[in-house]
Amino acid sequence: MRTIGASFGMAMVMTPHTTARTFASLEVDFVAQAADATRMNDRGLEAMRAGVPAARSLPLLCALARGTTEVVILEYLADSHLQVRVAPC
Repeated sequence: MRTIGASFGMAMVMTPHTTARTFASLEVDFVAQAADATRMNDRGLEAMRAGVPAARSLPLLCALARGTTEVVILEYLADSHLQVRVAPC
């Protein structure tokens, strides 16, 4: 059993086509090799990202909030990761 130190939930509505409410596009690639995940600059948020599985999405949420084009690396399974390119619409 794994102890999780905090509660965290995340959900996104994703559609294959742009709508009037679309504010960003995501290109997601599965990469079958290990990589360092994108970390949070804030120590508290980084501790949450590292300690709560659902909070691994924090770097993606921050990229969406910044509204800039950037690439986020998210941990996935052992020896793999997701590379997500975020771009504003």
